[in-house]
Amino acid sequence: YTDRTADIIYFVDCNDATCSSPTSTVIDAAAGSSHENAVVDCPASDDCKIMRWGGTRVFEDCDNEDCSSRTTTTLDSDVGGGAPDVALECPASDDCKYLHIDWSESDITFADCNDSACTAPTSTDIVTDTVTSGGKVDMDCVSATDCKLLYTSHAAATLIFTDCNDATCSSNASTTIDASGGYNPELDCPDSDDCKLVYLDTTASDISFVDCNDTDC
Repeated sequence: YTDRTADIIYFVDCNDATCSSPTSTVIDAAAGSSHENAVVDCPASDDCKIMRWGGTRVFEDCDNEDCSSRTTTTLDSDVGGGAPDVALECPASDDCKYLHIDWSESDITFADCNDSACTAPTSTDIVTDTVTSGGKVDMDCVSATDCKLLYTSHAAATLIFTDCNDATCSSNASTTIDASGGYNPELDCPDSDDCKLVYLDTTASDISFVDCNDTDC
């Protein structure tokens, strides 16, 4: 999490079920200067992956339970300023996937890490030349070759679901969920043909739940 008062990103390892005596590790001691955020996914208890971003996008591969030892990879040195959104999923230690907004390129891009430290990811543009600010992304991977993406651009306010058909999402099928007012989407997929979505529908001024009845919703 990001401590905005101290401008620090921490990793916290809970040492019991209630997290009553956690171990905290500083991941970035100057996070606030670039408005950094972070997400985490853990293929194993001693193998967590952290994506942090602000002016740059950085991948951290933790080598132990409290992430005091880790390998750092800079993925993008210019994401267009601020903190455009990122979602991270790791089906295996050497196979993380992330979906990210790049304001400098005006794109939403899916990336498939090819090793545990994500040193040479394969990227596929999902949306091009439309996202210059704002936006929100989420993703869930039923398997390493079957990720589901949900995203919106604040400029277009169109909520789109994308079903990836391979590991890099180079083959995919997209469905528009809400064409006029879909924001802040979240999804979870118990099975490939059974994703659940929730989002803020600003046109109707409500929060909507969507139950997908097939693989591409």
